[in-house]
Amino acid sequence: MIKNSLLEKRLKSYSALAVGVLALGGAASGQVVYTDIDPDFLADADGLSYELDLNNDGTIDFTINRSAGTAGAAIRMSAGSGNEVLGAISYGVYFLPYALSEGDAINDAQTLWNGTMNNNHLTLAWGSTYGYWTDDLTDKYLGLRIVVDSDTFYGWARMDVTAGGTSFTIKDYAFESTAGEGILAGNTSSAVSANLITDLTVADVANNGNGSDLQADFNRPTDESTVSEYRIMVVDSANVAGFDLAAAEAVASANYTVVSIISKGDVTLTFDAAATDVNGNAIAEDVPYKVFVLSMADGTNATANALSDPSDQITLENTAGISILESNINMYSFGETLVVNSKNMELRNALITIYDISGRQVYNAELISDEVRIQLNKQSSQFYLVKINTQKGDFVKKIYLK
Repeated sequence: MIKNSLLEKRLKSYSALAVGVLALGGAASGQVVYTDIDPDFLADADGLSYELDLNNDGTIDFTINRSAGTAGAAIRMSAGSGNEVLGAISYGVYFLPYALSEGDAINDAQTLWNGTMNNNHLTLAWGSTYGYWTDDLTDKYLGLRIVVDSDTFYGWARMDVTAGGTSFTIKDYAFESTAGEGILAGNTSSAVSANLITDLTVADVANNGNGSDLQADFNRPTDESTVSEYRIMVVDSANVAGFDLAAAEAVASANYTVVSIISKGDVTLTFDAAATDVNGNAIAEDVPYKVFVLSMADGTNATANALSDPSDQITLENTAGISILESNINMYSFGETLVVNSKNMELRNALITIYDISGRQVYNAELISDEVRIQLNKQSSQFYLVKINTQKGDFVKKIYLK
């Protein structure tokens, strides 16, 4: 949390230095910026108003005023250009800001936002007749959102009102400094995330042609008090670019594997034979995958889930018979020449395929003699993957051109 006092704001917010310190660019990403109004501001007579600069950048975002109306005393507010308040439409003409309770969500999931109706006169209370703020209320919240350049930020302001709109007291306010991220009414600190796992690795450990071939290893965080469970997720590499925290949180329970925090020590997990990727497709050979681990927040010590970085890519392959192949194939390089030497006539007519580091196929031919010399381009790639396909199985080896 970044905390400001009203006195500090009054002294500094209109100076160039303060704009640099207190404006959005000075707030750490993901932090709630909180401002305490000290002393509280009381408006108990006609014409008194409070100018609210939600993000402390020297621009007034909202004005809340106490005035007289035909139905009695009134508390109204107006919004700066592009800014809006959370509320409801009344009689198709009036907009009535909600009196939110602590913990209510303020985000883009709410659809009733407005800042312009009734000539930019948004009515909190009009006597005892209109509005959600007509009774004696203590510690209720306005849901606010502002636009800075093209970014939207959400926040709240805490107020008391007396019945009939005769007075209001504004006490403090806050906003979430991450563009587009919501905030809970009354929240003065950033959400604490569950601790992440470390050292995630994956391996191909069997030749069953299903999920039981895949193994994931990782280290638990030293402090697991923020975690309720770990969800291990297998993602087709073609879909990794769009797989973020929100996508991980939306994965159906049938499509991930749970590791409990009850178990102690580092984790070695061999997936079930029927395991699927996050889209529900059976884990299979010859499909490139990456694995993620989602740390689920415990709800007390942490309230936000956290997603690990992806593992290295892995493609499951049937390696049965490779030990036989290894004893009959000798492969080495010198300069830009790759030498493949076969000691077994049964390996004649095996198919040799070579890929560069980008996955592009650069060579494909049959093994027609005991020894084959293949010219490669070190300038194009220093690493090559050589795959030899035979009736006894596939032999794969990585070659480095020195």
